[in-house]
Amino acid sequence: MGVLSKKFASVFTIEDPASAFLFFGKRTNKALSDLELIERVVLRRLEGLDSNLSAGGHEFHPRVLRLCASGLALPFSLLFRRSLDLISKE
Repeated sequence: MGVLSKKFASVFTIEDPASAFLFFGKRTNKALSDLELIERVVLRRLEGLDSNLSAGGHEFHPRVLRLCASGLALPFSLLFRRSLDLISKE
């Protein structure tokens, strides 16, 4: 057996799959379906973005989102609502 194989075997453990997930206690009684995603709330969030931050995982710079907030608020709120509707049906 190679040196790397021996080292790996010496530190490798088989963990219980049930213990692999962290459990976080319930923090609210509200469900995702109770979330109100109305256009003005989304608009306010987009306008409140810090344009000095870098782009996130979606690769849209916050400044672009902030400048286009009035045009993006309605489509984003509709997309978010549709996504939540699909999740709640599962």
